[in-house]
Amino acid sequence: MVISWIMSSVSESIVKSIMFVDTAYAIWRQLEKRFALSNGSRKYKLHKETYSCEQNGQSKEEQHLFQFLNGLDEQFSALRSQMLLMSPLPSVEVACSMLQQEESQREMFTSVQSHEMTALYSKSSTGNNGENCNLCGNKGHSPDKCWVKIGYPPWHYKSRLSTKQSKGKSAKTHVPSYNATKKTAATAHGNNVVFTSE
Repeated sequence: MVISWIMSSVSESIVKSIMFVDTAYAIWRQLEKRFALSNGSRKYKLHKETYSCEQNGQSKEEQHLFQFLNGLDEQFSALRSQMLLMSPLPSVEVACSMLQQEESQREMFTSVQSHEMTALYSKSSTGNNGENCNLCGNKGHSPDKCWVKIGYPPWHYKSRLSTKQSKGKSAKTHVPSYNATKKTAATAHGNNVVFTSE
């Protein structure tokens, strides 16, 4: 059965040479000896044909460029396409330079992106998971970091309504009210601000 399969799989000229062999193993060994080429000799033959052929007046420099571009990994396929669209085609040296620039940009981008991802993770992990602050009712911070508790920054409009005090001292700040005849005073005691009319 195996012998008939081998006979039907090969060309007629080959069948004539293996017709009188008795076993499938002997047929297979004979075919292997006849047609097996080592990879080294086959590669050499292909490279020799590649180097010797010149199609449409193609220069050796272009052949070297194409060989270089064919050796690039798939991650550089966009750069390869960009180089092939250039007119005139770049030299191998220019192609190497472009590849080195692309690699350095990718390394820099990867480094910057990892720092940004670390910063985003850090920012999201320090929040209070979207819960409202129980002092001011706003989202995005814990009561320990609330401006109502620690005081408003100097640029904030509410910082002008009260003055910062040293521990235990109170101060009065006059804040004009909307009614011109009445005046309102703010007294700060520790972290609390009390408004009174004068």
